[in-house]
Amino acid sequence: MKISVRMRLLASFVVQLALMVAVVSAAVMGAARLRNNMNTFENEYVAGLRQTTVLAESASEIYGLSLQSTLARTPAEASELATARDDAEKEFTSSIAALKEVAAMTGGSLAADLTTYQRRWAEYLAVDERLAATVAGGDQQAVALGATELEQAFAPARSALDKLITDLQQGAAAAAQENRGTFGDMVRWIGIFSVVFLAFGLASAIFAYNLVGKLSDRVKEGTKSIGAAAGQILAAATEHTASASEQSAALSQTSATVDEVRVTSEQASQRAQDVAKQAQTSVQVAEDGVKVVHEIVTGMQGIRDKVEAITEDIIALSERTSQVSEITSTVNDLADQSNMLALNAAIEAAKAGEQGKGFAVVATEVKNLADQSKQATAEVQAILSEIQKGTNTAVLATEQGTKAVEEGVALTGKAGEVIRTLGDTVRDTARAAGQIAAATREQQVGMDQVSQAMRDVSQMTTQFVSGAQQSQSAAESLNDLAGNLEELTADY
Repeated sequence: MKISVRMRLLASFVVQLALMVAVVSAAVMGAARLRNNMNTFENEYVAGLRQTTVLAESASEIYGLSLQSTLARTPAEASELATARDDAEKEFTSSIAALKEVAAMTGGSLAADLTTYQRRWAEYLAVDERLAATVAGGDQQAVALGATELEQAFAPARSALDKLITDLQQGAAAAAQENRGTFGDMVRWIGIFSVVFLAFGLASAIFAYNLVGKLSDRVKEGTKSIGAAAGQILAAATEHTASASEQSAALSQTSATVDEVRVTSEQASQRAQDVAKQAQTSVQVAEDGVKVVHEIVTGMQGIRDKVEAITEDIIALSERTSQVSEITSTVNDLADQSNMLALNAAIEAAKAGEQGKGFAVVATEVKNLADQSKQATAEVQAILSEIQKGTNTAVLATEQGTKAVEEGVALTGKAGEVIRTLGDTVRDTARAAGQIAAATREQQVGMDQVSQAMRDVSQMTTQFVSGAQQSQSAAESLNDLAGNLEELTADY
């Protein structure tokens, strides 16, 4: 059983199509695996950011518990604070271990930043241990100085943690951008390869299929007479002449259209340059926004420190108020005793008769002074009670203010991240606008070349019209010769 040439060409095209599908499928699977690997790398950065959040919270909690331990009044309260600190330290240690794993996966400067933070934290713990020993000694002035030193030691640790968080954020952004760019390039090249391969295979199959058909048809038509061929040549020459004339008119219209397109291209180039300038201005605005957000974060952190200092002062005021309350209680007791002594003195003066009248007057004055002292201590007690309520309310308000400031710092940090992302987008837009401007300039040059080419084609078309007319004359002569040949062969 013989297989025709057309069927063989069709089978070859099917085989090429199957190979192309296999190659594209393998490329798509490889791209998917690459995307998964890059997503895993990006997720490591995201997990590191979450761990730094937990680390910052546990470190702040340890710092707060250290300060609270200086104010502990009872062993039960000190024990409760110690238990809470143990839990916070466990969470802190777990976060450090997780960040070490992230640093091992991502590399870069993250491991160095983590080592710096651990060193700063070790220095802070050394100060904390000295403060604990001072608290155990009971020297309040030394405790206050130790709290100040603890705050100074905590600041470098916090700065190192901020540096670690910044590096993680930059790494996550870079990984995400590289992920999108690499995967997009791979998908784009796969698509281009698929289209080119398919177009090449389809064009080859169609060309070969038509070529074989045309050769077969020409072989079948080889027996036609010279006269019919001459008539077809004459008709074709006539059509070519008419088509060349129409083409010449169409080329004139096309040249005018090309000139209009060239003017439009010049306008588009100018507009693209304007857009590029505006994009550069937007980049500067975004950078200014990032600076302002950073200043806001710094200011809110300063407010948080001041609110914490106010809280400590209010607590100290509350303690002083309690001491004054004890003193007024003592004064009240002394007033009661003075009142009793004045009463006894009055009784003795009454027993003494005339000799005790002067003493009775003195006893009465003492009693009046005792009553006044008692009344004054009652008023002082009432005032101290109001002050105590006010200080409790102020402590609660400052704690709420501290939480609000921390939330504000977190929100401004997110706002800064959004503005930085917006700045990156604006920079990309500026680059794209610059590329568009360059492309429009190149397009303008290309349109000039096209305009010149259209003028050249118009000249060639004019020459082609002249040649077509000559071909028509030659075809008429050939048709006459074919008629004469047919008349000569008719006799035989």
